[in-house]
Amino acid sequence: MQWVIGALEGTPWWVWALLAYMIFVGIKSSKTNVVPLTKLFILPVVIIAIEFEALVRLVNDEVGRALLWLISMAAGIAIGWLSVRRLSIRADKSRGLIELPGTWTTMVALMLIFAVKYFFGFMDAASPGVMAEPGWVVAQLVITGVLAGWLVGRSGCMYWKYRSEPHNELAEASAQG
Repeated sequence: MQWVIGALEGTPWWVWALLAYMIFVGIKSSKTNVVPLTKLFILPVVIIAIEFEALVRLVNDEVGRALLWLISMAAGIAIGWLSVRRLSIRADKSRGLIELPGTWTTMVALMLIFAVKYFFGFMDAASPGVMAEPGWVVAQLVITGVLAGWLVGRSGCMYWKYRSEPHNELAEASAQG
């Protein structure tokens, strides 16, 4: 139990600020809202940028590891796409706005990503030798690839739905962004 307290005490302040922001975004996503279309891609781009650092470090010029991450990412994209394919959206094509239904899946995705990154970061700091073992490297590549892909797939499906939806006038005043 002492190591848990030590890990929490040793966590930089900005990690807690990031967690608070992720919770805010997750709660906001639980309610139907109108957002600019470009906002669909912010979260996937940020997560992939964060994952890129880990990917470069973990792949270490091994093609098999890179391929494993790409396959995991593809699986995550499929999962993300399937998770939102039945959601109804509305599109305001003249203003580039999309009305997204409220869902808790964004919160789930964000909390999973936070927990996984926190766990792997803690383990890497506490036991770098253990985290360099092939099993841990594979686990990190697969889990982070699937989670990043999940967000990409969700956004991709929402964009596809936007393109195929008829135009609707959406209240610009409710657009947050």
